[in-house]
Amino acid sequence: MVQYFSVAKIWLAKQVNIAVMYLTTDAKLWWRTRSKEDLNAGRPKVETWETLKRELKEQFLPNNTSWIAREDLKKLRQDGSVRDYVKKFSSLILDIDNISEEDRMFNFLSGLQS
Repeated sequence: MVQYFSVAKIWLAKQVNIAVMYLTTDAKLWWRTRSKEDLNAGRPKVETWETLKRELKEQFLPNNTSWIAREDLKKLRQDGSVRDYVKKFSSLILDIDNISEEDRMFNFLSGLQS
């Protein structure tokens, strides 16, 4: 979404409405419920992309996402091509907020075949 907002030069005031258009299934239901509750409970509306992104993460990502990714990273081994290994590794790293460059390199090299 951030890339889309940037390329399309979407104003801050329109970002939430545009992002919400892309929600489906459970996320769409959550948004409809959240919006209705805002009106009924007098809660502040979600008006920024950063707020929407934070609430979506709170609602749909497990609290221990980083921990799970670290566990999976510890078990990750190259069993196919280097390209496939790099993709799996990169995906896991995205879920770990505070990994040092040294730990990143150590984990990457540890999982490679000899």
